[in-house]
Amino acid sequence: MARHLHSRLRIKGHLVAQTPLHVGGYGESFETDMALARNGKDKFYIPGTSLTGALRNWFAENFPGEANNLWGFQKDDKGHASFVFVDDMTLPNQVQSELRDGVGINRFYGTAAEGAKFDRAILPKGTRLDFEMTVDMQNGPMRTKAMLGHLLDALSKGNIRLGASKTRGLGRVKFERETIEEYSLDSFDAILNVVAKKPAKTYATIEDLKKEDAATTPSGPQLLTITISWKPKSALMVKAGYEGIGVDTLSLTSGNGKDRVSLVLPGSSIKGAFRAHAERIVRTLLNDTANGKEFHDQIKLDIISELFGAKKENNGQANHLGLGALSFDDCYFDKQMNVADWQAVETGKTRKTVNGNEEDVTYTEQELWRALKKIEGNSSDLLSPTKEFAISHHVAIDRWTGGASEGALYSVLQPSPTIGWDDICLSLDFSRLSGDKKLLALMLLLLVLRDFAENRVPLGFATNRGMGEVKDVSFAINGAYEVEWKNGNFDFKKPTSLKSDLETEWKQWLEQN
Repeated sequence: MARHLHSRLRIKGHLVAQTPLHVGGYGESFETDMALARNGKDKFYIPGTSLTGALRNWFAENFPGEANNLWGFQKDDKGHASFVFVDDMTLPNQVQSELRDGVGINRFYGTAAEGAKFDRAILPKGTRLDFEMTVDMQNGPMRTKAMLGHLLDALSKGNIRLGASKTRGLGRVKFERETIEEYSLDSFDAILNVVAKKPAKTYATIEDLKKEDAATTPSGPQLLTITISWKPKSALMVKAGYEGIGVDTLSLTSGNGKDRVSLVLPGSSIKGAFRAHAERIVRTLLNDTANGKEFHDQIKLDIISELFGAKKENNGQANHLGLGALSFDDCYFDKQMNVADWQAVETGKTRKTVNGNEEDVTYTEQELWRALKKIEGNSSDLLSPTKEFAISHHVAIDRWTGGASEGALYSVLQPSPTIGWDDICLSLDFSRLSGDKKLLALMLLLLVLRDFAENRVPLGFATNRGMGEVKDVSFAINGAYEVEWKNGNFDFKKPTSLKSDLETEWKQWLEQN
């Protein structure tokens, strides 16, 4: 039976990736373990179903009981189709994908866990996706339009994530409005206007859509957003998954604007460092060594699984959600570099071939050195040292001969600690925590943040060899609770009982365990 419709809302614009994005495709790829989705023209795209799921999930959390009416449902022999149609999203121009490596660390040996090494293809930060959504509305559409306005508002603020690894730095997108048009469907003439693309009403802003029913407001999950300002104390980087020509170990870079790249600390790397320290705290208290356990059993710890996530399963006794409550964004180097200039660093040589033999050359003759000076913007002065990058050489010593161990000499191109990084951003979603774990998870997170401020949680590569230290750390915490960082301590503002509540919950948990 046909559905009686009052009007139709058409929303057009773009989704701009604020962090890298991964939506997987069907089939295997020889290039990566986790390939991106491609359409019939072999171009990257985001299926409309992928975004629809993310939007519906936000809608269900913020307007409980309303999602089925608008987005459809099926239960036994009852249900109806969705009134919302989201088109597949294509890229205006084909972009170059990137590869990100991932690895699980065995908690007992400290090495890569068996079967936990993988890589995934991603679309870089700044990727623009064409977005179009159509919503058919029945009688009384004012509330529906207001709810959609709040949905678009959340999307425009980057509060809705898309795709995989949403808690590990990927998937945050921002909606940029192009047009919001309403077409009437209540008469024959009105339907002719739909065909002629003559809207009955145009909304200049998302706020105008929300004002259709000012009494309609989202309930929303409790969120705590944390912004960490910091500076590197020593050289800090994440190792790239490939070697250079003139230098062995390179820093990981990622797209950061058109034809630009920046060094990056992936959200997965920051999350891994924070999780490792949180586990260290809990394992110390529980006297848990993780010895003899499989990797996925090692990472199942009280509070930790809820806060950082664990393998999804339902064994009849416990149901782990899989996705953790704590999300991290990628963190980028302050400096943006031209893609071609950085490629010259990756491929730059430090030796030349003469009559079939390789010979050493001076710094001023090196391709690598010239490329580094160009990135620094000081290519006219080749004799001076670089201020933004340094090449350090490392070697392992043979314990018997006392000489260099064969095959153990390598070089590292490391960034100077004088160059800054963006703020580290994370958010805690209390709706993903059970009632008895909310304060415990917050307490554990604050302990980790305190230790990070005291330089006990190094970041990135070679942290046991002097790299990755931080300094001048400060926090801005907003949302469900009001907490300030003052003189090296947290000051609990709201509610006033928060400090005592945290201490009480933590003490009870310690006594029980």
